[in-house]
Amino acid sequence: MLDLINKDFGHPEVADAVVATWASEKKEVTIKEPTALSNKKSTPVGTQISVLFGKQTRLLVLDPLSYLVRAVMIVFGTMFFITIYASTRKLEQEQVVSRLFFCMWLVGMPAALGVVLIYIVNTDYQVVKREVKDGMYHPLTYVIAQMSLQLPMLCILCFCALFPAVYPTANWEISQFWRVYPAYLLAFMSFEFLAEFLAVALANPLLGMLAFINVWFTAFLFCGILVNEQEVPWPVRVFVYVLPYRWNLGEIVWSAFIDSPDYEGAYECLTPNSTSSTGLAITGPLAGQPVNCPRGFYCPDDLSGVSCWGKTGQQIIDGLSSTFKAISSEDMFGRDMGLLILIAVCFKTLYLIVFLYRSSRGRAPKKP
Repeated sequence: MLDLINKDFGHPEVADAVVATWASEKKEVTIKEPTALSNKKSTPVGTQISVLFGKQTRLLVLDPLSYLVRAVMIVFGTMFFITIYASTRKLEQEQVVSRLFFCMWLVGMPAALGVVLIYIVNTDYQVVKREVKDGMYHPLTYVIAQMSLQLPMLCILCFCALFPAVYPTANWEISQFWRVYPAYLLAFMSFEFLAEFLAVALANPLLGMLAFINVWFTAFLFCGILVNEQEVPWPVRVFVYVLPYRWNLGEIVWSAFIDSPDYEGAYECLTPNSTSSTGLAITGPLAGQPVNCPRGFYCPDDLSGVSCWGKTGQQIIDGLSSTFKAISSEDMFGRDMGLLILIAVCFKTLYLIVFLYRSSRGRAPKKP
């Protein structure tokens, strides 16, 4: 080729002839006038949701870490804690506080595993954002399809947390399952939605994981058992009320004791008036003798009443409520459920706002 077109390697006449021939055959470049893009109808919403639901289901099978592995870990984790607190099966005064702490770990441990969801959602979000900007589907249809699969899986995870560790291993009364399950599910959903929010709000999933662990630990610390809420200074005390464990734990503790058979070691006594703490033992080994009777019962093994919580479930709850303010001696199911729903909705709303904003945001290309 150099011999033909380069004068340094070939004859000048041949190079001139090649250049002249190319110049004569060069085609003129033309630019067509811009035309409007074709107005094609978008895919129906129902079809979008159906396809995306199928995609999410297949990803669930191919990547079991998001739910299947967590379900197995939750079962083993809760069984580990009931093994440690196996003595709480005994209806004895010494086991009341231990059962209370088992309730706290039962609430806290499974939700902490939601940290793995941040990496999964963050990775999936990068794909979804690109597909949305390519016009493949609307971001809301993705959210609907994803929630259609997410909510049933969360119900299964909560079921795994309660069976078999709580029912029947922990010896709780099944009559309160209707109360335990929704309280547990709503708190679990709150942390699940929090993980989603952090996954899309923070570009680096490692930062999202660190933030999730910090929020989880804060909720665990301020659940009302480890720290008295009245001793938490403002503005830190706001975390006591805006995180779910404060409202979830009371329902779990209530359900663990309220229908329980009578505890051993406590017997009835009667005081002459409400102002006196000394009364007369009615039943038990000290029947007929004066005993310390501030709440209608006494314990022969603890006449001071420091570790005497009560005989019936209601008496035990009343005793715990005097020490731990997060536990109410009254039935607060409606209030607690309403607050848990509100917290879950707030976290989901934050996720939707950030997801929709970042999915639709874009920059126009600049001129070169």
